[in-house]
Amino acid sequence: MLKFIRNLHKWIAVGIGIQVLLWMLTGVYFSWISIHNVRGELDSAVYETALPKTDYLSPMDILERSTFEVVQEIHIKMINDQVYYIVTGADRLEKERFHAASGLLASPITEAEAREIAVLDFTGDASIREIALIEQPETGEYRKALPAWRVSFDNSKNTAIYIDANTGEITARRNTLWRIFDWLWMLHIMDYDERDDINNWLLKSASIIGATAVLSGITLFFLTTVRRRRNRLKTKLQPVQAVAD
Repeated sequence: MLKFIRNLHKWIAVGIGIQVLLWMLTGVYFSWISIHNVRGELDSAVYETALPKTDYLSPMDILERSTFEVVQEIHIKMINDQVYYIVTGADRLEKERFHAASGLLASPITEAEAREIAVLDFTGDASIREIALIEQPETGEYRKALPAWRVSFDNSKNTAIYIDANTGEITARRNTLWRIFDWLWMLHIMDYDERDDINNWLLKSASIIGATAVLSGITLFFLTTVRRRRNRLKTKLQPVQAVAD
């Protein structure tokens, strides 16, 4: 039994050892780097949440102007000191923006609006390096609503702010710390495609194998300890047995 458990532990440890090491190393980064810095919140402006006191159209008035046959959600929000209704369609991907006071359609937003939104949100002193309209899904740093404006700043963190092209809402803030975090998160959860599935079978299998390695190691430790104590006890009893004979 001892030999079987020792061999089991050895081969499982060899197979899962690299992944366990990756779990430990990535965990060090996650625990030491502030998540607020990773999300770009430390470089983001604090917004006034209270809406100006004025007359706004009712949600029903806005729904009558919407082009969506089915609406999942409607909410009111201030963007660039202006108040808008944001209407979300049936699939939660399509959105429209309307001026809350006039009811006029205010989407999609222009490049100039995207620039203004990004500059007001970013608290650093860097200038804009590039603005691009993202219309196709990306496997890299942005996997949210499309189309979206990507506003890149010329700073040491390589900050990029993503803005929903239909609503003007900021949907993501990216920087170098986030990109490192995202790559390490991929290794940590073993999802090398979408990087957000923590229930994939590869991770499940590795966790079971890792747990088996730990349990077999603990079992091996106790069995070895018991065996050593027995051997020591036999050694002590041998002279006594000889005298008795």
